[in-house]
Amino acid sequence: MKTFRESRAGKYKGPFGLGSLALFFVLSLPARAQVWPGLYTDATTYQPEDPIEVYVSVPITGDAEIRLVRLDTELTGVASSGLIPVGPQETHLGSFLQYPVTLANRTAFTLEGWIYPTLLGGDTVVVAGQYGEDMSSAAILLTDEGRLAGYVGDTDTTDPSKWIVAPAGDLSNFINSWHHVALTFGNTGGNCTLRLYLDGVCVGDRIQPAPEPKKVPASGKPFRLGARSEAPGDQTGVFDGRLDSWALWPVELSETAVMDRKVLGETV
Repeated sequence: MKTFRESRAGKYKGPFGLGSLALFFVLSLPARAQVWPGLYTDATTYQPEDPIEVYVSVPITGDAEIRLVRLDTELTGVASSGLIPVGPQETHLGSFLQYPVTLANRTAFTLEGWIYPTLLGGDTVVVAGQYGEDMSSAAILLTDEGRLAGYVGDTDTTDPSKWIVAPAGDLSNFINSWHHVALTFGNTGGNCTLRLYLDGVCVGDRIQPAPEPKKVPASGKPFRLGARSEAPGDQTGVFDGRLDSWALWPVELSETAVMDRKVLGETV
């Protein structure tokens, strides 16, 4: 994940905060060797003797092994867990980024970037935004059917009936390839409009009367790229794949501007 326009001061929920621990992979992924495995831990800091839970995501279960290695101050290995095989999982886990920004109380925004999904279906996954099982503000999602969705709630209580869901398509054309996605929100002419874009084309919208400008509800949930607010402890809602070149704009971009962003992303 290379760029976030509004704030670059994110927290990486990965192995690099472990201090004297290093994690190494031995992988055999001939079909999807271009997909990076993801790691995160159950906390960001630890006290001596605290247990550390490490979660791993790989594109093909059963073909990877993980090794947990303890290093001394000279970065020399002093202990090793040995190779631990990665078996099939009920949920598909991965890393995510958390940024100190919020969509709450905005009367207009555009959230857009690139996704490369490697696993779809079985869970509601947050691509970007502030979304939890009980409380949410706004987000771009992947549904448990693997379909792209956008969300801005009327209140801070999560209400899936307010999703904008893209039409069902051929998921084989969606997975394992790069796609530009965007969610725009704004108030114009007494209406509040929410639009969802896939590869520069509007695939769903919702227009509501709004005599007073509607604001994104304040849920108190963190803004994340790649996970619902419950992760990692709940181990759900984590995006499998890659995310790149994400931006948060303080205005509702037009359809032409969204297409321009998509075309620009293909050339840089």
